[in-house]
Amino acid sequence: MPIDANSSDEIIDEVLCTTKTEYRILLELKLISTEFNTGSIYIIPSKSNSLLWNGIYFIRSGPYKDAILRFKIQLETNYPNQKTPPELKLEFPIEHPLISPDTQIFDSSHAFPTWNESEHLYSFLKYFKYAMENFDFCVNLPIEKIINIEIAELYKKDQKEFKEKAKEMIVKSVNQIFIPTGDENIFSYDRNSIEEDEEIHQSILENMKTVADNLPESFSFLFDNRNRSLH
Repeated sequence: MPIDANSSDEIIDEVLCTTKTEYRILLELKLISTEFNTGSIYIIPSKSNSLLWNGIYFIRSGPYKDAILRFKIQLETNYPNQKTPPELKLEFPIEHPLISPDTQIFDSSHAFPTWNESEHLYSFLKYFKYAMENFDFCVNLPIEKIINIEIAELYKKDQKEFKEKAKEMIVKSVNQIFIPTGDENIFSYDRNSIEEDEEIHQSILENMKTVADNLPESFSFLFDNRNRSLH
């Protein structure tokens, strides 16, 4: 049977695109593990889909200090050549000027109006972290860039009520990491086995290493390095 030249070219292009995406994912993970090596943000690809990443963020400053947020990042199949920023969606509803109250998707369009292969996920996550910890910056963005107007207005006009709301969300965010998600998110814990904050971080590292052992071999060294950097 003769080989269709067009089909052959399409297969080659698809393989090259997949290889490029996988290589870029490895690079992004290495950069992230280097950038966030102090226990603030942990991230690892899903076991079944390398384009879907699980993450957890320990907020260290700002009005939501001490909150713990689980999230997912969805990359497109042509990453890093996608035209829009990756989608970051929180698993716990939290009110923030740049987070949709309906979808819990973080809006990064102020920093990343478009996306191309020169952009990096660690920069995207740095902006996410900065935005979460710096409400003053967010509430003073152009009005068209603010997704949750109500919480922005509350922050500016009634600090007492805002702080009460923030305190409530912080407590709920911590409690939610002990609620089973029903999916393969590795960032969920048994309350009876976790007594201190340090134990959560150690458990995260152990879980990440377990998942990494089931990923392609090239992923594993990233988490070996991450483990050493936190000791």
